[in-house]
Amino acid sequence: MQWLADGKQMREIDRRAIEDFGVPGQNLMEAAVAFAARIAADLSPRGPVAVVTGAGNNGGDGWGIARHLAARSYQVKVVTGADPDDLQGDAAIQYMIYDSLGLAWEKYQGPGQLADCALIVDALLGTGMKGEPRGTAAEIIAAINSSPGAVLAVDIPSGLPAEFALPAGP
Repeated sequence: MQWLADGKQMREIDRRAIEDFGVPGQNLMEAAVAFAARIAADLSPRGPVAVVTGAGNNGGDGWGIARHLAARSYQVKVVTGADPDDLQGDAAIQYMIYDSLGLAWEKYQGPGQLADCALIVDALLGTGMKGEPRGTAAEIIAAINSSPGAVLAVDIPSGLPAEFALPAGP
């Protein structure tokens, strides 16, 4: 694997695009979700797809990816470890767009929710994660890791630190 940018560098690239060059964060996110949805479609030609979302911008990416896949007539199941009412910024906007289309989602209840999926899009934790995942996040990561489906991680696999190191959690 070739590293192009670590988490700190990627956050700086995003910050500069937004602050120095005036690119709206929502535009960056929408471009990322459209590209990730194309990759997910290539990885799961017609099987059911679970999109696992968290509370940050990575979760916002997940809501957008799920919307794009649903628009392509994929069977999509969004499983969230976050309360959508707690989302902020671009993540909240992506959730509101998804929800306004009347698309279904469910709170994480257990690993069985992911068992029948050909692909899991991991949009739980991203480059802003600090420390070892605990509680529900750790449970979801364990469920993703034990699922028989393929996994597509958005930004970085949940539980891995954004800077090069060994995994912090399960």
